[in-house]
Amino acid sequence: MLTDCGDFPFQKGMILLIPPRVRHRSVSENGFKNICVHTADRLLSETSVLCGEDNEQCDAQSLAQMLLRAYIGRASGNENVLVGLYNAYRELIASLLLSSSDGRAEAVRRTLVSNVENADFNLSGELSAHGASEDHLRVLFKKSYDCTPVQYLTRLRISFACDLFNAYGGKMRVNEVAYASGFNDCLYFSKCFKKLTGQTPKEYKNRRAAEESAEKSTEKTKQ
Repeated sequence: MLTDCGDFPFQKGMILLIPPRVRHRSVSENGFKNICVHTADRLLSETSVLCGEDNEQCDAQSLAQMLLRAYIGRASGNENVLVGLYNAYRELIASLLLSSSDGRAEAVRRTLVSNVENADFNLSGELSAHGASEDHLRVLFKKSYDCTPVQYLTRLRISFACDLFNAYGGKMRVNEVAYASGFNDCLYFSKCFKKLTGQTPKEYKNRRAAEESAEKSTEKTKQ
């Protein structure tokens, strides 16, 4: 399988989750047989291809074959069977992928995204809860996202802080934005903000306030 995110040599029992808008095509010299399930569901990742393997009982293959037969025969009134099979297949695929190396990295990423605003979030504790050593998970994460979990979370939080400044202008103080963005230490927040944006939070806030004032003046002039 050739994709924008890399090439994945097919083998028996292989599972690939390819997100929307990722171009892909299959190439083989001797031919191959697989089952593709297209869905509007976002199972795990929105940006990266995840690769995993079926279990020893080949449950994913069995469910995929049953799902295919049910889909072909859906005109016979077995819509409920089709939905039931799809839900079972969906849960199994998610479970198998999350147990893979790429899946563990994705599980960590989802945890980070859901805790952007949580100033009490314990990253070390969360990494320990994912069934592997912290160092191993950091290596897996960096391989998938080209940064460490701490770097990824910091970028998310600074991006969220910028959104708050953009939305509320001068109505929120810097320390309020810092805490709302998951930072307990305002000085550390300012240091991270300056490193990633090139401006201090106060400079960014003042610039946005000036831009907002200029926009309002322009609107009044037009009226």
